Amino acid sequence: PLSISAGKLSQIVVNLIFNASKARKPNQKGVQIEIAAIQKGNWIELRISDDGCGIPAHLQQRVFEPFYTSRLEEGMGLGLAICQSLVRNINGRIELESKVNEGTCFTIHLPLEPNRDVETKTDETADSAHKNVLVIDDNHQFLAIMSDLLAPNSVLVCASVEDAKSIIRSDQFDAVFCDINMPQGG
Repeated sequence: PLSISAGKLSQIVVNLIFNASKARKPNQKGVQIEIAAIQKGNWIELRISDDGCGIPAHLQQRVFEPFYTSRLEEGMGLGLAICQSLVRNINGRIELESKVNEGTCFTIHLPLEPNRDVETKTDETADSAHKNVLVIDDNHQFLAIMSDLLAPNSVLVCASVEDAKSIIRSDQFDAVFCDINMPQGG
């Protein structure tokens, strides 16, 4: 068992697959995506790679920045920032290797859940643990501020109601903050 919920892991994998599917080279009909996982000690190493256009070296650090996107016509530039936040919240890490015109590989290192026989949670420690919080708003500055304010909790941000609905169906949250005046309803 991993130290991350199935819903959050699914969100990470779906986001990386979606990004890979959009990384076609000019005149490339489709992108081949490979997913592999292997256990290494107390860790699972999950690799998601593609044979797409790749990411230039000078942009590789920026892809994890909130609101950075190379596809202005699509997305909000939050996907990889959220993935990195989810992985860091469980003391994991995410690495990027990419070469232009050769493809991209994201390697995610996920810790296995500690042995429950050795480490059991009491009600008191469970109450003091980090909470899962979802923030839904179409104002990017507000999302960034809320994410900072609510840290060290596990904070997920959504800029659309539709994205939030799919996330809520796949995960459980201790608190949800939503702008009631969003274009698609709050």
